[in-house]
Amino acid sequence: MNTLKTRALAVLFLAALAAPLLARQEKKPDSPASLVEQALYAEEHERDFKRALELYQRAFTAAQQAADASLVDRAQKGIDRAAARQRGAPLDEFQQNDPILCGIANCIDSLGTMPDGSEQLSRAYRDIALYGPTAVPWLEKAIAGPYTLCVFKLGGAVDRYVRALAGMQVPDADAALKRLLKSVDPLVRRAVAEYSNPNRQREVLMLALQDATPTVRKYAIGALARSGDRGLLELMKTYALEGTEEAASWLQLMEPTALLSVARDARATAEGREVAIRFLDGGTLPQTAEVADALLALAHDRTTAAIAPEPMKVLLKCVRDAWKPLDSEIASRVERALTADLDGYPQPTASLVLLAVGGGPAIESLAGRLNAIAAPLNPSTTEGRAFLAQLQNQLRGLTSSDFRHVAVAFRKIEPCGRVGDSSTAVYDSVLNALNSLAQANTPSLDIAAGAEGLEGEKLERYMTVAGTWIRSRSGAGFNNTRDALDRAWIPLLRRMAQSTQYETRQAAAVGIGDVGDPALLTELSSLSEDPNVRNDATNSISRIVRADPAKSRETLENAMTTYSASNGRLSPEIASKISLLTPTDALALAEKFWKQSTDIAVRGALYSAVCSRIQGPEGSEFLLRHFADARATGVTLDAIRRFGKELYEPAIDVLGESLKDPSPDVRKTAQDAFASFKTQRDALAEFRAWKTTSDEARTTIDELAKLLDSPNLDVVIGAVKSLGALKARAVYPKLVKMLERKEPDLKAAIQKALDQLGG
Repeated sequence: MNTLKTRALAVLFLAALAAPLLARQEKKPDSPASLVEQALYAEEHERDFKRALELYQRAFTAAQQAADASLVDRAQKGIDRAAARQRGAPLDEFQQNDPILCGIANCIDSLGTMPDGSEQLSRAYRDIALYGPTAVPWLEKAIAGPYTLCVFKLGGAVDRYVRALAGMQVPDADAALKRLLKSVDPLVRRAVAEYSNPNRQREVLMLALQDATPTVRKYAIGALARSGDRGLLELMKTYALEGTEEAASWLQLMEPTALLSVARDARATAEGREVAIRFLDGGTLPQTAEVADALLALAHDRTTAAIAPEPMKVLLKCVRDAWKPLDSEIASRVERALTADLDGYPQPTASLVLLAVGGGPAIESLAGRLNAIAAPLNPSTTEGRAFLAQLQNQLRGLTSSDFRHVAVAFRKIEPCGRVGDSSTAVYDSVLNALNSLAQANTPSLDIAAGAEGLEGEKLERYMTVAGTWIRSRSGAGFNNTRDALDRAWIPLLRRMAQSTQYETRQAAAVGIGDVGDPALLTELSSLSEDPNVRNDATNSISRIVRADPAKSRETLENAMTTYSASNGRLSPEIASKISLLTPTDALALAEKFWKQSTDIAVRGALYSAVCSRIQGPEGSEFLLRHFADARATGVTLDAIRRFGKELYEPAIDVLGESLKDPSPDVRKTAQDAFASFKTQRDALAEFRAWKTTSDEARTTIDELAKLLDSPNLDVVIGAVKSLGALKARAVYPKLVKMLERKEPDLKAAIQKALDQLGG
């Protein structure tokens, strides 16, 4: 099958090649019918009546020779018609019945009668174009006024007739359009401007632009705007200056930046400027510094305040949507301009632009407006969610260097909304940003300074941020090695120490220890009275006191003086810290503070500190001397134990009195102390007895050792047995040597004695 198909194609190909050769070899004269067709074409399409007449005459001769009466008749009619048309004579009866003209008349009639959008109308436009130059004068005549052609009464549909001319791609039609622009009827001229093709009939439209009627010029620009020829740029800019929307629309599509130059051109009419700015909204502007500057300038132009919001809206769309990713230099450029004079730009759009481009400085500048922007927005709506999402995205993009700007913003924002509304969401978003930035290596001085100017609820919320940061420095344990906090933190830490939130007070206690200023011991003393904060406060007090051993005593004295002046009493916590001093300084301050205060808590702290820190008779003497006063503090149990442990005999009477104490714990502790004394006395008595016995034993051993050399065997054996019984190891070597003797009884006695000595 494929082979047959291939052969068939080959045959056709060869036939195509051979056809021109055969035609040249066997060229036949034109037939009468062919000559008639050629004549008709020359007459109706080329409108060359002279040539048409010659062809009709040749056709007439050829038809006579061929004896074709029908063709003879057609050729004769053609001769008569061509000759008449060549002379410019009016149509006569036979011309009215010409099939070509009747076809044209039918098309023109359909153009005037068929409904808009119908297939018949579309077909009429296509068909009339096929008649080309022949149809042009008949269309012109129909535009000029009604007339009858064949059986059709034509005229009235000026717009459709002009549109049909514009659809013909022949010079005659273009010439007719130019002639129609001279019509006194503005509707005709308008139709020419509206339907002329901007590419094929550019000359026609350029002539229409010179029309005295603005509407005609407007339609001409509208037609030219359908062209994508960038050579029209300057022309479109010129008409855009006058406010021609069609020109602005062309610029929007082809060169949006030109709209910016139109809007800023001093020659632009008010309408031109308004139209240019309006069409900017739909264009795709490139992300350049020049475009950003132009939009900012338009929005900042006080001479066009009524339309200034529009370029700002365009800029908002650009920075938020179209220009992604947003160039950092352009963002900075916009941010600098807006922050320099935010009130000079249309609100709230300018604020939203600044929010979209800006970092910390932008948030600071916007702070006073964020509530106002958010207030009318419902966070559950698309618009409300979009605004909050934009704010939160910008806040998440900030760095630690922006903390101070966000802190200023927080100071300006008012927590004026209800839970769940947009204003509250703005407030919470900024606060959350502060907390996140504080954990992101923000300089501690920036955090300390962020509290300036805050009061009430806002101060309390900010202190939670500072507290979280302080606790994060502590890590898993309080005693971690950390950098000291600057003294600039002191005002904030003092306010944190007075917070209603115990977590904030805990952080204050930790932070004060990190500052290490003895002047803050008063605050720590107060904090130590809070059970929730006591451990952190006491640890910080210890850190401060230990920080400079040479001044520890002075530090505690000054702290106690300050605390006493503020509170009218001494601080038990400061009193307890004398345990951190040297024994001498501790005892001196214990005596001083004991005299200054009769407070049970203070004296209890002093008594406990001396008991644990100052060993030896000096400490015990203090404890004994103040034992009676210390009973009320409930801390004497340790003193009783110490007396017993140290066997401090001056305290015997106190121990005796304690045996009568109502408290079973005191009595038991006193009994244990007395038991220690008794054990000691028994040990001493036993030692003395042992000491006496030992002296006598040494004399006996020496005498028995001499008897080992006796010649009397029984005496020697008796001495060996006695030395073994006395465990006299001093004679062990001599007994070993005596094993060399032969006497069995002696050797047995010696062996037994050595076993007793543990040899």
